[in-house]
Amino acid sequence: MQAPPDREIAYRPEFCQALVAHFSVLKTDSQGKVIGIPSFVSFGDSIGVSPDTVAAWRKNYPAFASACRHAEALLKAMLIDCALCERVNVTAAKFLLSSLFDLSEEKAPAAAPPALDAEDRALLSNLWERLNRGSLPPSGAD
Repeated sequence: MQAPPDREIAYRPEFCQALVAHFSVLKTDSQGKVIGIPSFVSFGDSIGVSPDTVAAWRKNYPAFASACRHAEALLKAMLIDCALCERVNVTAAKFLLSSLFDLSEEKAPAAAPPALDAEDRALLSNLWERLNRGSLPPSGAD
């Protein structure tokens, strides 16, 4: 077991490569069933620092921030691949992708109605006026 987080560990450049390596491995059991995905929390735990320390390094060290973006891209690809191959619960993967990466299903905007030509506009206007005057026959009348 790792040392408890919050030990005083100074940032080192090799943590960039360690982070990317950490996010390159999917945790599986002996049958290949996925039992865990990498996270910044699990990375911090693996080197003995808190999530706050990892976040501070991301904020203060551009190379580490770049490694974090790379790690996020790896995680995104890993979740998509696992969902497509049904190695993880698809609903859970979908939830993680939408919450971690703002990848939600967006419905396509409704198609705009077709433009009306002058004749159609005149017909609709006439019908609207007749409807407002009450001069249209009742529905179903022949």
